[in-house]
Amino acid sequence: IKITGNDRIPHLKIYPNGKIKYVHKDENPRDYRVDFSKIKNELGFSITKKVPNGMKEIATILKDNLLINPFDKKYQNT
Repeated sequence: IKITGNDRIPHLKIYPNGKIKYVHKDENPRDYRVDFSKIKNELGFSITKKVPNGMKEIATILKDNLLINPFDKKYQNT
């Protein structure tokens, strides 16, 4: 998850003792803004979670050891 600008403050309040690991990557770090109105209009799909809720859900899953190997490739976005 990439959090930038003013979005950082609320996330830091949720996890004030969280540790940030910076990873240098040589690939292109561009961000893209996407208009999802077509998928909503055509398929009726809309988001059900926001970043802070997703962060809480992931933290709970990791804390409760609900994943055998959370670093397995199937959970990576590569």
